[in-house]
Order: sequence, then structure tokens, then C-alpha cells
Amino acid sequence: MHIPKTGGTSVKSAFRKNREISTEGWVDAKETRRMMEGAAGENLCNSEYLREVFKLRQAIAVRKMRKGKSFVVGHIPVTKNMIESFPEYRFFTIIRDPVERWVSEYRFGYEIGSLESFIGHEPPKHPIDGVEMALNSEEGGRYSRNMYTCYFSGFGWQSEFRSSKARMLAKSNVKKFDAIFKIKNMKHIEQYVQKNNVKIEIGEKKNITSYTDNKSKELNKYMKKESVKNKIYEKLMKMSTFMSMRGEILIHRSASVDVGSE
Repeated sequence: MHIPKTGGTSVKSAFRKNREISTEGWVDAKETRRMMEGAAGENLCNSEYLREVFKLRQAIAVRKMRKGKSFVVGHIPVTKNMIESFPEYRFFTIIRDPVERWVSEYRFGYEIGSLESFIGHEPPKHPIDGVEMALNSEEGGRYSRNMYTCYFSGFGWQSEFRSSKARMLAKSNVKKFDAIFKIKNMKHIEQYVQKNNVKIEIGEKKNITSYTDNKSKELNKYMKKESVKNKIYEKLMKMSTFMSMRGEILIHRSASVDVGSE
């Protein structure tokens, strides 16, 4: 399960380099978006569009697992039924400090010109001015603030993803994953995969964005301030549905994967 901005692209690149690994089981994010756009055109609003895209990816993943594809990879929220219906598959994912993940997604959104969907309306002229807007945005920011709930609960962008049911499902599904890795321990993923007689070499994670223009550089410098990180953390703790549970996954900045009680 590839949660956005957690290093999954580096892992996928490592898999690609091993020619013995088939990519037929991969669920391509861009392709599924194009499929939905081609089918629905302009008939779906942003939230409806995202909900349907996630459902499509889940359906494609299930079809690929039924066909016995060796590796099924993608931005696919994993449901309880998917895990229990395919015991022959081992589900694993990567997590990241919630603040670092959010910052990375925001910077990436600016680089590719998608801050409007991130914030929920037309972004300000300078990306720094949009940080608080994104944290407070009800429509644009709620998905990014609740990324782990969306994926671990299996709800994706369904309206229920911020409900108590989603939190309980997410907490339960975490325990069903065969392995959950921290982004800083990529070598552990190599060792994990090698146990299944597959050799990959991930190497050091590199940023795919350049941050070359002045606004990007200023944003990057701004996001590194400890006071800004603390402010983002406080907002995420207050407004997210999954991180606000004591002892829950990623409640601490150390990105702990321990699951405890409320």
C-alpha cells in the first residue's frame, strides 16, 4: 500500500530495476485518474471524483490479486475484506512522521501547480501564505490531514473516512499488515523482500522536486523552522481523525507504529 509522500516511489523504482519482477500487478495512479475522467467527464465534483478513483483502484487491485499477480502496488486504501480474502498475500506499507509527510505533500503540490485542490480555492500568490489556509481548509485540506485514516481504514475518500468507524477500522487493519516500515529505514524493506527470494536495492531517497525558483526556496526554508513544524503538528493533532488517539499510530513525531488503547 503506497501512502502518498512516504517514500513509496523509491521502493517502486527499486522493484523496476529487478527485471525478474513483473509490473503487471501495479495499479497506476495517473491511469486510474484518466480512466475516471474519461468515463465521468465533468460530472463529478472533486470529492466525488476522488471517492470513485479510490474505489476503482481497489477493484483493479482485487482483480489483479485474483489473477495471482506477484506484486500488487499502488495508491490503494486497503480494506479489511481485501486482507482477509487474500491470505496468500503479505500486505506492507511505509509510514512517515506526519508533519514531514504533510510538508512534503504541500511542497509537491506547489511544484506541480495543484495547491488549489489542496487548499480548496484559488491559492495565494506566495505558497507560504497558503500553509495555514491548507491546514484550516475543510474541503481541500481534510484529505491530506487524514491521509493515514483514509488508507488504513480502506475508506479512501468516502464521507465516512472521518468517522469513529473509520478510526476503529484503521486501528484494526494496522494489526493485520504483515509489516509497516518507517521511511528512514529503507534497508529493512530490502531485508524483508529478500526473505521472499526477491532482491532489490532501494538506495537513498531523493526528492523528485527541484525547488529552484525563489518562492520554492523560501517555502523550503520556512518549512524547516521548528516553530512552523510545531504549529503544523498542533493543527494536525487537533483536526485529524487518526492521529488524535492516544497510543495510536503516528501520534508521536517519532512516527511510532505501536498501536495502543485510547
